[in-house]
Amino acid sequence: FVAFQMSPGQYGGQFINIIFRDKPDKIFEVWVYQLAGGEYDLRGFCAKENSENETLIMIKAFGGLLRNDKIAL
Repeated sequence: FVAFQMSPGQYGGQFINIIFRDKPDKIFEVWVYQLAGGEYDLRGFCAKENSENETLIMIKAFGGLLRNDKIAL
């Protein structure tokens, strides 16, 4: 997968959008929150299915990221 967008959460933490290289028809949003002790807590994980047109737009916009082996996990 590739993390392609990160934004601050309304209630703290960070929202990170990820997309799987071999299945770009869904975007997953991950909410990660840093606790007072320094450790991180996964607060949320959800999927958003894209239409065929949205998927094509994503591949066009982020195709270089999806093909980059250095940044993919």
